[in-house]
Amino acid sequence: MRELHSHRLSAFVLALISIGAISPNGVAAEEFVLLVGADAPQSGGVYTAMNSGDTVVISATANRCYCCSILTKDGTDFPRFQNVKDSEGSVVRSSARGDREPSVPTLSGHPSPSRTRLCFTAEDTGNHSFTVLFGSDGAQSGSNVQVQCDETTMFGGYNTSITDFNFLELTNRLAEDALEVTITATDEVNGGTVIIDGETQEIEAGRRADVDIHSRAGAGVFGNLTLCHDGPKGALRAVLNQYNVITSSPLVFEPVASQELTTRK
Repeated sequence: MRELHSHRLSAFVLALISIGAISPNGVAAEEFVLLVGADAPQSGGVYTAMNSGDTVVISATANRCYCCSILTKDGTDFPRFQNVKDSEGSVVRSSARGDREPSVPTLSGHPSPSRTRLCFTAEDTGNHSFTVLFGSDGAQSGSNVQVQCDETTMFGGYNTSITDFNFLELTNRLAEDALEVTITATDEVNGGTVIIDGETQEIEAGRRADVDIHSRAGAGVFGNLTLCHDGPKGALRAVLNQYNVITSSPLVFEPVASQELTTRK
């Protein structure tokens, strides 16, 4: 198979037969490979027919986060994901977010609406597979199946040369669930030294948490910020704000610069 390289690549859908794998309904399981450009945003495709036990495979990069959603044209086949596995076949920790905004449409009686979307952070670079299930018993087939996958990693930067107050302000936009946010920051003045190494913040629904970047980095440096979270795309708002002190008593700040972290375009 020829490898395709493009940072503007949307998606290429290829179907491969997985030898020896049997789906819950006794049909040989298929592996639907979603091939995307290196470090490009994940996208989705439409499949005419799938069986429970089939897998959708995406290429994921270590320390980057992804969400995949599944739905069908009429919804009566109750599509959902069973789990996410890494290239070694080990189940990866994921968060079921299908019933959280923006929710995946499902019909009444669906056995697990939340599992119509799974979000995860890749620990290793390589292929990751989503096992699909259909029907109330998870042993049926589905038709006109749409699978949509997005990279949800957020990127930005900081510069502590302007002011002494640099805060990364994180807002959970979900109405009900907490978000787990992982923060990584590097100091590019000193050769890309990691100053925040995968620090985790749990932010309650609708709440905000601030991280003091200036005290971690020190004055007169700049670097990169990378965030991963376990929610759907758009669930987290992240802004790096810089402030000046207007008065010390009472303490009053004035914003002087602002940068919103974004997902890869």
